[in-house]
Formats: sequence, C-alpha cells, structure tokens
Amino acid sequence: GGGERHAPGEMIFGNRGGRPPDRHGFGGAMPPGMHGDRRLANVEFSINDMQKCIRDLINVNNQDHKTLQDAMQEAMNHMGDWRGRLSQEMATLKTNYATLLDEHRALQKQMKQLRSWQASASPEVARLQVAQREAEACHRGLCDCLLSASSKLEVPQLRVSSRARAGLTCLDAALSDRQVLCTVAHFSGSSGAAVARLASASRGLGGAHASLASARAQGSLAPPLPSVGQKASGSGAAGPMLHDLDTSSWQAFADFEPSREVLGEWARNEMVQHAFGSFGVQGIMGAPEVVNFSDVYSLFGQIELSIEQFVNKFTYLPKFSSNPKESELKAKANAILRHAALEKVEGEERISSSDVYRLLELVGYPLERFRSIYKSDEDGEGKPETQLRIGSYRIRRQIGQGFHGVCCYLGEKATDSSDRAAIKWPASKEEIAALEDIHNKAGKDVLGVPRLIDHGFYEGQPYLVTDLLGSTLASVFELLTHQPPACRWPALRLVGRLVVRRLQSLHASGYVHCDMSPDNVLVGPAPRGRPGEKGSPRLTLYLIDYELAQKYPGGAKLTPDQGSAEWSSIRSADGGERLPEDDLEAVGWVLLNGLAGALPWFEWLQAAYKDWD
Repeated sequence: GGGERHAPGEMIFGNRGGRPPDRHGFGGAMPPGMHGDRRLANVEFSINDMQKCIRDLINVNNQDHKTLQDAMQEAMNHMGDWRGRLSQEMATLKTNYATLLDEHRALQKQMKQLRSWQASASPEVARLQVAQREAEACHRGLCDCLLSASSKLEVPQLRVSSRARAGLTCLDAALSDRQVLCTVAHFSGSSGAAVARLASASRGLGGAHASLASARAQGSLAPPLPSVGQKASGSGAAGPMLHDLDTSSWQAFADFEPSREVLGEWARNEMVQHAFGSFGVQGIMGAPEVVNFSDVYSLFGQIELSIEQFVNKFTYLPKFSSNPKESELKAKANAILRHAALEKVEGEERISSSDVYRLLELVGYPLERFRSIYKSDEDGEGKPETQLRIGSYRIRRQIGQGFHGVCCYLGEKATDSSDRAAIKWPASKEEIAALEDIHNKAGKDVLGVPRLIDHGFYEGQPYLVTDLLGSTLASVFELLTHQPPACRWPALRLVGRLVVRRLQSLHASGYVHCDMSPDNVLVGPAPRGRPGEKGSPRLTLYLIDYELAQKYPGGAKLTPDQGSAEWSSIRSADGGERLPEDDLEAVGWVLLNGLAGALPWFEWLQAAYKDWD
C-alpha cells in the first residue's frame, strides 16, 4: 500500500533504466505469454487488408457490369436493326415469289397452249413427212432410171416414156378424186388388181399413192392378186409377204436382166471380190459362193441403199410410209430375196453371190455405180495428212475391239500404202515383253505366233504392230454351221491339229497362252515355202492376244476371272498358276463348240456378266 508510485504509462515490471516501452507496452523483451496477442493483431490487420481488396473488387465489378450492360444494350439495338432489315427482305422475297408464281402460271398456260398447237399440228407434220418421203422416193427412182437406163434407151423410147409420164400425170388427177377411184374399183370387179397395178405405175406421184392407200384401208379396193407367172411361195416365211410384191416389176426387170458377160465382170472385179470377201473367211481370195441375207443388207448399207428403199422398189405402193418396224422390213426384204433367187441354196436366209449381182443391176446399182459408191465408203477416212498416225503408220479404220478400251486398227506405212499391218493400242507392256521373249528364245518366227513388227508409245500408252491377219476361228465356225456334222467333223479335226501344234510350239518357248478362245485364233497367210516347193498351204492359223500369257514354269498366279470364262479349264476356276494342260482343255471346249454349237453354260455366263460389270 505504501509502495512507490509509478508515472502514468510506466510499466510495473521495470523500465528502470528509462527505456521507453515498445509498441506493445513493454520495454525491452516481450514476456513469453504475450505472443498470442501479437498473432491476433496480425490477423486483424490481414482482415482489414482483405476487406479493402474486396471493396476494390466490388468497385471494379460494378464498373464491368455497367460496361457489359452497355455492350448488351448496343447488341440489342443492332439486333433490332437487323430484324427490321430482315423483315424488309422477307417482304421483298414474298413479293418476288408472288411475281414468279404468276409468271409460272402464265408459262404453264402458254405450255398448255403450245401442246394444243402441237397436237393440232402433228397430223399436218406427219402428212408433210409422208409427202417428203414420197418425194424423195420419186427423186431416187428418177435418178435410178437415169443412171441405169440412159445408156440403154434410145431417143424414141425416151419420147415414149415422156408421153407416158404425161399420161400418168392425168391419171393422177383422176385418181386423186376418191369418188372416181371408188367408182372405177366398183366397175372393175375382179380386175381390181389390174387397176392397182396401173396406179402403181405412177409411184412417184403422191396423190395417187395416198388415194389408193386410203381406199384399200377402208376396203373399197380389192387387194392385188399375184400374176400367173409369179413364183409359188413354198416357204412359210415368204408366203404371207409375197401378195404385196409388184409382179409387174419382175416382168419389167426381165427386159433388163444382166447378161452373163456383165455378171462375169462382177465376179472378176477386184473391189467386188474384196467387198463380198469380207462376208466369208478373210484371207481367202475371192467372194464366197453364198452369202447370208444379213450380209446382203450390210452391203446395201455400204452403198447407201436402205432396206426400206429396197423393199419399196418391189411393192405396189410404198408399203411403209412412216416409222416402219424393222422386223416387218426384214421379213418383206427376205421374201424379195427368196423370190429373186434363181439358184437353189440350202438354208432359208442365204442367197448366191451371182443373184446378188443380178439384184444390184436390176435395182439401179450397176457395177460402175457400185464401184464409185463402195470405193468412197472404203477410202473415206480423209486425206493422208489428216489421218491419225501411230508411229510410222497411218490409221485407216478400226478392225477389232477388246476389253478395257483396247482396239485393233488397220494401219499402213506412211511411205508405202501397200505395206499394211495390225496395230493394237493401248497394248500392255506384259504382252509386248512376252512376244519379244518368245521370238528371242526361238531365234526365228515361232509357229502360229504373229511377228512383232514394231512397238512404242502413243499418247503415253504402249502400242504394238503385228502382221495383218484375217477372220477369227469363230467366223469359220459360223460358216460350218450350215454343214451337216459329218462334214464339220473332218474340218474340225484339221483345225484341232493345227491349233495343238501351235500350242506345242508356244509351250516349248516357255509360255502358256492362258486365254484360248475362237476369237484369239485367226486365219492368215501361210509363211512362204522354199523356192520351187510345191503344195505349200495358202492359209494357216495364228494365235493372238498374249496379254495374259505367262512363263511356265514359274509364271504369275492368275485369278479365276482372268481369261475367257466360256473356254477356261475347270482347274483354272480355282485360280493359281496356269499349266499347259489348261490351254489344251480350252482347245477342247472350242472344238466342241464348233461341232455342237453353243455350250450349256453360255447362257448362264451371259446372265452373270451383267452382274459382274
């Protein structure tokens, strides 16, 4: 109680030395028990700092929020502007759509009107087309008359012909009246055929043609009857067609029947032999004695004589005035060819070459005219400087085509047109290498393998040049189909021996063919024998198309679909390396086809090929 007093602010624990207390109220060292209060003060200080930072963040956030609100408001304003513009565009599009719709309706109306006009104009157009065809027929008939008869008719005969033409013009004026035509037909009775034949004399006059056709369609005019001298129709195919043939035309043609001398000129003419020779086995000199009807029609096409024009030369009226069916034309043309044939030929659709010469002379295509037209068709590839050239050869025309765009062309040397060869393009490098290897191993020409004359590149793809050969074995088989089996068998035995010998030579060179077929065996000229040697053959067989040829043994393995499935061996269907036995089995199938015709699996393969492609 009576102790010493301290001054205010002076600590009771001393500070006797006059030291001022520190910031905690102590002078000197802090007592150990006071460290917890210091930590508390530090925490309080940190809280104050954090509160300050939070206030700063709140201020910044408020500012960013305001900025974001301003940006959103500006975006909303822009969206409003775009919405207004889009509304304007939509309104414009609606207006344009309405306009287009109106135009579409107007176009539909116009189209409907045009269809109506077309429907009303179609009969007139058809009539004009008929008139045009009849005028063309008249023009062609006049040209035929002038070309074929000008050298044979004397001046008096020409004058008589002119007076007859004037009389026929008057006849046309009378027959153009339907009532006159029906009256004449009524009074003529059983002589209606004579009236019809009289009217057919003015074939080039369109009015008589139309009147007769209309009268016959309605039964006002009796159908024409065959004349007494007309041939009897023994075959079922020709019978129903001959009643439309103009037998008076046959009688008129008899006056212009070509002589034996004229037919002999046809038979000796080199161009005729070349033209008709293409219908037989190429490589055999001369025309075949008999040709198929289809080959005759092909020849007509080469001289610009359509089947319709040919038929109309032998009928009362132009039988087919518009859009004739090809089957009807062929049936009537077949009947005419049968009727015209003088020589008896086995087979319903075959005619002798001499009868074809006669027909060409009779219908206005004498030898001189035939040569001029057929030559222009043969040599119509253009001038030499404009012809396609592959290597040193000018391309004349295409003579064959294979798979994958491969074509074979007839080419001739640019410096010597008589030097002709076969050019295959694009060819495979494997085929060129195989041909070179085969000939190099043999040291000379291999039996039945065409020579590799040249090879190179054209437009970046390889080509090869070989000997020009003739027809395929398939063409030979087609000719043999008209022979009885007893006659086919000796020919097939000879063909089989020739092909087997060529395969033997090829296999001895270390190769198998891998694609034997009738189309890969060609007829060609035999190699020249030794000087003075007699009895050497003129023709022989060659194996072509070595694209799949493989070395044996050690050749590449082939898949089952490589090669001609019609002739491939049974073993080749499993794939793998091809053997010489596979080539021999394929030859067996080929010969069986030549003897018996189509093999059972041909039809199945034809159906399968559609799915394979």
